[in-house]
This record gives sequence, structure tokens and C-alpha cells, in this order.
Amino acid sequence: RTFDFTPEGHRKLHLEKTMHDWPVVYVLHRPASSPRGKGQVYIGESLNMDKRFGDHLKNKAKEDLQVAEVVVDDTFNKSACLDLESFLINLSSGDESNETLNRNDGQQENDIRRPAG
Repeated sequence: RTFDFTPEGHRKLHLEKTMHDWPVVYVLHRPASSPRGKGQVYIGESLNMDKRFGDHLKNKAKEDLQVAEVVVDDTFNKSACLDLESFLINLSSGDESNETLNRNDGQQENDIRRPAG
């Protein structure tokens, strides 16, 4: 689902039930402003996208982002979202047309399917 990364977009997202209590992966982005300028992208996952969206709107480092793309499916679980988040961050990091704002590679070490030790 696509939302404007604005307070109005947040109000629209708030109306969707799955944005409060379901694992999602999301991409916040701004396209490049010129052929040589870079776009910006932030990739995340959350069990409560409504709250996370609001947190991101308050973050000065993300104030230039314009669009929120939310990937949600009724078969998702936390582990699948962590895997997808990590995969998308790795892809984005290799895309020279965008600056990836993430400070990590996703939460790979938290994959609940991996055995301890």
C-alpha cells in the first residue's frame, strides 16, 4: 500500500487495521531531484506501522522523504519481515542512485528460525 509521507498520509494509514497489529515491511523514500542528485530511501519493519510512521514523521533526518510504501500480507510473520527487510536494505545499498538512510543491515541476528549457539 502506498501513502504520502505526511501527517495526512499517516491519518489514512491509521484507518487500516493491519497497520496496528501485523508485521509489515516498509520503504520510505524520496526520488532523485535531478539526474545527478541522489534519492533517499529508508527500509524498515514493524509490528505497529501506525506508531512507527508517526515516529518517523518526527525524525528530522527523514523530513525530506515523501512516500511510504508498505508491504503487508496475511501470511507474514516477524521472521519473514526481518528477512525481507535485510534483503531490501542490501539491494538498496548497492543502488548508486539512492542514499540508503539505514544505519544497519536489518536485524539478521534476530531470526527466530536459527538455532541458538
